[in-house]
Amino acid sequence: MIPTKINGQVLVSRETWNEAMDAVGDYYKDDYYITDFDYGGGYYRIVMSKNIGWNGQIIRYGKDFPQEAIKEGWDKGYHITNLLHDGSDWIVIMSGVPGCLSQQWFTRTGWVDFKDEISRIWNEDMVLTKVACRLNPAPNVYCGVASKMNISQGQKYNFFPGGTPKDIMALCVEGNKITDIYDFEGGVVAITTTQSGWSKQVLLTGPNWEGNVKTIKEYWDKGYNVTTMCYYNNMWYIIVSY
Repeated sequence: MIPTKINGQVLVSRETWNEAMDAVGDYYKDDYYITDFDYGGGYYRIVMSKNIGWNGQIIRYGKDFPQEAIKEGWDKGYHITNLLHDGSDWIVIMSGVPGCLSQQWFTRTGWVDFKDEISRIWNEDMVLTKVACRLNPAPNVYCGVASKMNISQGQKYNFFPGGTPKDIMALCVEGNKITDIYDFEGGVVAITTTQSGWSKQVLLTGPNWEGNVKTIKEYWDKGYNVTTMCYYNNMWYIIVSY
């Protein structure tokens, strides 16, 4: 889940999750929240955003999927805003999001069954706000988070074998904007959503994180913000939105 407005961002990059959490804690003091993150090339890369209208944030992680912790978060008024399996642990970010009315999560070990669940939540007037997958150990586990928002939104689910940037950005037509991008077996998946709150998007790609940071800062100066990113096939795919 990404916010519809952002006024200020910072990037956190650390080799271990504990180190990353120490840095995140310092930024929490200045009202920054985690709005996206991924693990790749031996590092956690975290995007934190300011003045987004969220109210608080909690982080839960462990070897097993933290379903009890998620329920406790829901009971306290938080919603899942980010989800990741880093090859070892499930990491779940929950935030106070005023525009989110309700949520559900679902897991499947078969891809066909998982796509059927996506169709089901769309039929229930919900949107897919986060997807993650655990590839090891077998069997694969696909996890989706469905949210009911206070505005009506339409979505499409798009898979690109080999991660083709030109084709990915061709999705952004007729009001559709990419609201989640993640690595999948043999390609990149992009979810497009209408009524996203963003009018322009650019896809940045590159294997070198320091080079990507330089380019991100150039887009910050133009009024863009990082809204979603993933690491696939030794390459970072970063969506900046305006």
